[in-house]
Amino acid sequence: MATLLGAIRAISAASRRYDREVERERKRLVKLNKEFAKMEALEQAELEVDTHENLLEVLLSMHTQEPESWDWKKILESSSLEEPELKHDNENQARSVLKNFEPTFFDRIFFLADGIKRDLKKKIEQARLIDRETYDSDLAQKAECDLALQILSGDLNAYMKAVKEINPFSDIAALGSGISIETEKPWYAEATLQVNGKNVIPSENKTLLKSGKLSVKKYPVSKFMDMYQDYVCSATIRIARELFGILPVETVFIHAMSDVLNTKTGHEDNVPVLSVVFPKKYFLNMNFDGIDCSDCVEGFVHNMGFKRSKGFSAIEKLDPEKFSRASS
Repeated sequence: MATLLGAIRAISAASRRYDREVERERKRLVKLNKEFAKMEALEQAELEVDTHENLLEVLLSMHTQEPESWDWKKILESSSLEEPELKHDNENQARSVLKNFEPTFFDRIFFLADGIKRDLKKKIEQARLIDRETYDSDLAQKAECDLALQILSGDLNAYMKAVKEINPFSDIAALGSGISIETEKPWYAEATLQVNGKNVIPSENKTLLKSGKLSVKKYPVSKFMDMYQDYVCSATIRIARELFGILPVETVFIHAMSDVLNTKTGHEDNVPVLSVVFPKKYFLNMNFDGIDCSDCVEGFVHNMGFKRSKGFSAIEKLDPEKFSRASS
């Protein structure tokens, strides 16, 4: 009987120990889950702040990107205006190798001749492709040379063709929803930009507190409008840099269009909100990494309706016809 009671007590004690171990493990897992959740929250907060800051960096620094520069005079001098000829030098050489192929003693013994001939025939096809690629490259150089000649002679159609083919704005979605380029004189280019709406700029600022938690606060109206103005001005400067890199023009006119509330009708109208003229000799001498975009635009002849409390308002576009080549 005593032995049975002792066994029951031992089993009961073991059961209690087991329950205590289970409870300790449960508490440990709960604590770990809380720590993991806290770490994930901190990482998520950091990610949101980084994403927010990177977006603003992209939107407000478009003007700092170095554009590709096209030296049409150098292109004309380094290329030929003669029509290229499709030559078959590589193909003929490969055919000659096949024609003159003579299997060796070992080729015949080990039945290698047929395989070698198949390889030589494949090399003929490869050589034909190389000849064609060379011809296509020569054609492209000839077309580029022709375009350079037309541009240097002041052909306005060639101006537009160059902008269309180079298409420097295709990967800059942040610039706006549409850009049109035109010109009526060889000395200037004119661009009209449909800027993105104010929702392109985040309305809330995201920062990290000392605790690592995320802080989200709505931007003051004046701060938000300042950033939107800088965004529009950064886009116009970037477009001007790209056009100066492509076209041999002395002046670039940029007009920014946006939806603005018409207080007479209560509806938003798409109107010009910024119009600026950039003379090349002054514009390209600037340190684009150090400028304030809005201040920069205001340093040139411009029309811009803007108030920090309300944002942009309608203005009249600058007319290139009213600017003589000398005065601009």
